[in-house]
Amino acid sequence: MSPPYEYSFTAQAITPSATASGQSLQVTNGFATAPGDVAVSTTQYYAWAANLRPSYIQQFSLTTEYEINPYTSFQAGYVGDLGQHLIVPIDGNQWTSACTTNCKNAPFNNLVGQTGAVDITASQGLSNYNALQTILRHRQENGLEYTVNYTYAKALTNNPGFYGVPGVNGPSPYWQNAYDPHADYGPSGFDIRHNLTATGVYELPFGHHKQFGAGWNNLVNETIGGWKIAGSGTLYTGFPITISGPNNANSNAYAARANKYGPLKVVNRSVRDWFGTDPSATPCSGAYNNLCAYGPELPNTFGTAGVGTERGPAYRSMDLSLFKTFVTTERGQSLDFRSDFFNAFNIASYADPSNSITSTNFGQITSTRSPQRQIQLSARYHF
Repeated sequence: MSPPYEYSFTAQAITPSATASGQSLQVTNGFATAPGDVAVSTTQYYAWAANLRPSYIQQFSLTTEYEINPYTSFQAGYVGDLGQHLIVPIDGNQWTSACTTNCKNAPFNNLVGQTGAVDITASQGLSNYNALQTILRHRQENGLEYTVNYTYAKALTNNPGFYGVPGVNGPSPYWQNAYDPHADYGPSGFDIRHNLTATGVYELPFGHHKQFGAGWNNLVNETIGGWKIAGSGTLYTGFPITISGPNNANSNAYAARANKYGPLKVVNRSVRDWFGTDPSATPCSGAYNNLCAYGPELPNTFGTAGVGTERGPAYRSMDLSLFKTFVTTERGQSLDFRSDFFNAFNIASYADPSNSITSTNFGQITSTRSPQRQIQLSARYHF
């Protein structure tokens, strides 16, 4: 097959058994010659769009900084990013209209039949990112230094590609409706509205040449004095969740979204019921019942729910460290001791809940995004 098509297929021989001799595999069985051949439905073609264009990225920012005092400064800035002609996958053989019998309305019916796969690489993706980024920075003063970062941002795209955030129940890399890309425009998988991070180091005021303990003897000073404590914290709001539904569009669409009938009222939120216990959180089993917020899309239609209409749990974590340098009797030699507490308070930051309205676990959270508390002790001798 000549470009722009590249195909792949799987063919398997029939293994002999006690009652049958089996059947060997012939190379010719792996190539389709007509839509009715078995090889047609098992062959997958990959194609490049004829008008493929290089990606176009624009980045811009404006930042200002203010000195609060000789040790402290505040910085604020606007950061923007626009992406055009981004590479995306397209289901090239999606039906152009609904069909029930004698269907031949798939664009590549003569090549792979009605349900065969033709994956097209195209440059129809777009994205934009707008953010207010702030930094409060304090240089070392009286043993204390810290940096606090806060970002208020919004990221939108019409296709996440194959680079989604692990554990985030976002939309499929393939558009629900290959002929309407704008219907998939919404929050990107990594869209975080509020993001706060902070780091700091504090040299405790105990020991020689410090505020307290300047007259301690060497043994007490080596035991109590000279310790430093450091910490870092991360807090951000939840990732967007796309509510999926069954595929009732009478096509070979890769992804299907549910119908959205109204707002989801969250009451009594918990790990087992992230979307709450209000009747609106129970998906319709069929037609709209005047209560449910989501339900299955109607036959031969695409789901009306947008991308990223709900939000998952927030993330919280704090790490702490305690460390000190012990000076030995030998000149130029010392021992560094350090204890690190990752997720020091053992905070459970939960992963996204099940997002499929056809699942019996819809709205339930079954895993965490954060690791359990871990403690690490280390020592290093310098000589």
